[in-house]
Amino acid sequence: MKNVDCDLTYALDSEGKLVNIEQAESGKKCNCICPACQESLVARKGKIRKHHFAHSSGKNCEHAYETMLHHLAKDKFQEAFYKNKEFIIQYEHKSYCSKKKECKYIPFGDCSTKTTPKFNLKDYYDTCEQEKGYDNSNRRSDLKIYSKKHPDREPVYLEFCVTHASDSEKLHAGNKIIEILIEKEDDIFDIIEKGIIETKSDNEEKINKISFYGFKNEDNKNDNISSEIDFFRFTLYKSGKMFCSSDRCFCDKLLKPRSNSLVDLCFHLPNIIPVSENIYNYMKCLCYKKYGVLNCSLCINYVKSYCEPAMICKCYLKLQLPYEEKYNLNTARAMQCSYFRLQEKTLLKNIKEGMNGLDREIFKFYRKGEYYITNLFELKYIKRQLKENEN
Repeated sequence: MKNVDCDLTYALDSEGKLVNIEQAESGKKCNCICPACQESLVARKGKIRKHHFAHSSGKNCEHAYETMLHHLAKDKFQEAFYKNKEFIIQYEHKSYCSKKKECKYIPFGDCSTKTTPKFNLKDYYDTCEQEKGYDNSNRRSDLKIYSKKHPDREPVYLEFCVTHASDSEKLHAGNKIIEILIEKEDDIFDIIEKGIIETKSDNEEKINKISFYGFKNEDNKNDNISSEIDFFRFTLYKSGKMFCSSDRCFCDKLLKPRSNSLVDLCFHLPNIIPVSENIYNYMKCLCYKKYGVLNCSLCINYVKSYCEPAMICKCYLKLQLPYEEKYNLNTARAMQCSYFRLQEKTLLKNIKEGMNGLDREIFKFYRKGEYYITNLFELKYIKRQLKENEN
């Protein structure tokens, strides 16, 4: 980024100190030099244009403005630290659930709360110096804020970015660094007035105005988080009716099994994984073997219809079933049906395909490592429960 068209309002005097155009004498009497190329400057303080410094030779120095901003930022932030009662910094802090590490629920969110704590660095530090080296490297910082009274206290470093951001190795070396993007003079004074407040952009390609590195910005001490979890529930009732439907509850208040059910199993899966028909059939077979619960889908008389894409009972005329149940049969009728005949092949097929379905439906997604199953509802637990029902 070149700033050749920006007016130079600060320059270095004969003592190497930054001086404002309004404080300098007009013309060559200002006795100032360019902070970038060190060439002598003239102070132009006419009545038409904005007052500014210009090179005596008349050339445009492409790095003059950005170097001026860099010097100005260091001087003004250092001055603010010593003159003001407060030198505020503020950044985002995330507090994660205290059970995050051992929790194995599918994370539909990050289970955290955000706060923006504010700190006055004057309460912790008493010294601010320019161009001081980092404690753990030979590199220099723009500003180093530290405590002479408490030399063991970890310092805070300020880096001002005008054209180029600091390199990643420097920012992630373990030091507490605040990188501040400066694009114009007003940025410096606005930040000093409002405080050094972290900014985050949704656009990854855009540089954040103020970024914090090496600060403790998260913890796992939040005991007040309760996230909603989705799961599928298979329920078998004494009447023979069974349902497989989606359900939801809070992670710290898991729903109890329904009191009037014989079997109540929960599959904690992402919404994108449907409960396949073979798993549903598998559960029906196990319910028959464990509890003797009959279901029309296990009967040899339960067949595909020739004229409709649905299942139909071949004995619906003998049973005098209502017409609305012809293609929408209440399969729990098998409990009282005298025509029920168990289809052994279907039973074995459903048991085999149901277990394979559990493997296939779950692992085809979980191989990606993006989600996992809870301890309570994990696959091994499900298989163990189902095998117990088989026996």
